[in-house]
Amino acid sequence: MFLAIEGLITGAITGFLCGMFGMGGGAILIPVIVHIFKLPMKHAIGTSLTIIVFTSISSLFNYKKSGNLNSRLAFLILPFGIVATQIGALLTS
Repeated sequence: MFLAIEGLITGAITGFLCGMFGMGGGAILIPVIVHIFKLPMKHAIGTSLTIIVFTSISSLFNYKKSGNLNSRLAFLILPFGIVATQIGALLTS
């Protein structure tokens, strides 16, 4: 029960700060997961990446609705970002 409450509070604070300052959640979330939840760094990164998928999708809808999305540019960058991310993940292993 206590873990659930800590998780909800952490998510709310991280989401608020990142939304307010327009930054990625990993900058706040990974140190919090490591220091407060006492998880190893690799688990913190994996957990953060899972969370980022859903927060990014949520943000995508808001930016699209307000007309602040350049879809053409996003789809040009996307394939190279996916490939480069896989290479980076393999190099860190």
